[in-house]
Amino acid sequence: MKNKQYFLILIGLTIFLAAFMVGCGGYTQQDLDAAYRQGYIDGLNALSGEPSSGNEAKTSVPVRNWEISNLKYQITEKTNSWWKFSWQATLKNNTSSVVEFYITVNFLDRSGYIVDDDIEIPLVFSPGEQRVVRGYTLIDVDIASDVHDIEVAEVTAYPQ
Repeated sequence: MKNKQYFLILIGLTIFLAAFMVGCGGYTQQDLDAAYRQGYIDGLNALSGEPSSGNEAKTSVPVRNWEISNLKYQITEKTNSWWKFSWQATLKNNTSSVVEFYITVNFLDRSGYIVDDDIEIPLVFSPGEQRVVRGYTLIDVDIASDVHDIEVAEVTAYPQ
């Protein structure tokens, strides 16, 4: 019974510490890696690429269980109300199991601020599978011309 109490206290302190770090904005890549190794998060990683020239982001970042590269976008349709921004990237499952991926991409202005985003869910990949994933978002015509770049904001992976 005493061991169970100590375990519950340890879990409580871990949750408190994680919440405190989020509140302070204190996560580093080392913190995320340690939390991943200890099983507190499921391969959650945020990527921020350097600003690119044109509309192709410089993104090819291998991480623990996935790899994403060749991220790019183009305007595929314009109306008086919105512009359709289509994007694509190559995603690879670097694990030996089936994984369900959730991807968030941000469309950025020249200063790197988010104009809009798109979330593609779920994307199920077999072990070692690599393929092109695609998505799109409709951006209001008043701000669509502000889009200058694209980035992968988040990839979350859930083993199946």
